[in-house]
Amino acid sequence: MSFICVPMILSNFSNIAQVIIAIVNLFLATYILFYQKRKDKNSEIEVAKVREQSIKLQWFKELIVHPNMEIINRFYSNLLQIKERITTNDLTEIDKEEINDIIK
Repeated sequence: MSFICVPMILSNFSNIAQVIIAIVNLFLATYILFYQKRKDKNSEIEVAKVREQSIKLQWFKELIVHPNMEIINRFYSNLLQIKERITTNDLTEIDKEEINDIIK
């Protein structure tokens, strides 16, 4: 009789283990579902922010940069001229005045 009880006890443990595994799987599936939804929502928000920044940058380029491109290029070429005039750390007063005239 004791041999018959052992398989029944093991069978009961097996059934309990299957129920526990099923509950854990259900919990994990629910957690993953909600986690993925939250992650997708955050991702959509980030994509919307990037898209908005891109649109703002494009407007800035169209309204400010492109119409004034000649002025911007002239500004940087003047900076290069000033850089070429500055040869040492100790400039004479004449060199300083010439550089100031270029800046003005």
